[in-house]
Amino acid sequence: MGWLWMLPSLIVAGLVSVGLLGAWTRAFEPGVAWGFFLSGVLSAMASAFALAAAGAIATTRAAPWRSTAVRAAAFPMAVMLLVIVPNLGRLNPVIHDVTTDLEDSLQFPPEVPERANEHPREDVLAAQREGYPDVQPLIVPEPPAESFARAQSVAGSLPNWQVLAADPQQGLIRATATSQLFAFVDDVVIRVRPEGTGSRIDLRSRSRMGEGDLGANAARVRLFLDTYRNQ
Repeated sequence: MGWLWMLPSLIVAGLVSVGLLGAWTRAFEPGVAWGFFLSGVLSAMASAFALAAAGAIATTRAAPWRSTAVRAAAFPMAVMLLVIVPNLGRLNPVIHDVTTDLEDSLQFPPEVPERANEHPREDVLAAQREGYPDVQPLIVPEPPAESFARAQSVAGSLPNWQVLAADPQQGLIRATATSQLFAFVDDVVIRVRPEGTGSRIDLRSRSRMGEGDLGANAARVRLFLDTYRNQ
């Protein structure tokens, strides 16, 4: 019956492996691959705590199966340490839509897929103000035409970004950004408009799937703005 102790590890390994392999080979849709992977991580959490508790109980009772329980907890615990613990210090608001325009005038064009059952927009913006106070518009001294061309160049140079449309008359650039492993596609819109004698550049990034984004959209906005500043 010793194999029963290793069953949680086998389940965790199977779910995580199927999720990662399905994502890497693109055999699964992103949501399906992520579902397998997340199920494996959650199973690792549950089994690690359960087996650790069993080991503690066995220790207090001097039970002979103490070492078996500890060994069985090792793999789920390792998954937790590798996946969960490194992210504990990066607590992000549970939102998937980040914008530099907190007046909320930067909208996605009609061709961008809508999301159903969204949270009230004012709640999302309030969470962003608290969680990402550094996400602000970029004011530059160059005129809008020059700033627009530069913004388009920056968007086209970023890894896993694809510029889909650019309208210099409206000052709008539409793009997508695809995550490297699970191939989640996020929508991005960039707006360049006059600001005094220079330009104001705003950016909005929104995930197509999921409630939270683990900070991915804010990081994408920062990457674009930092690249623009330094290019």
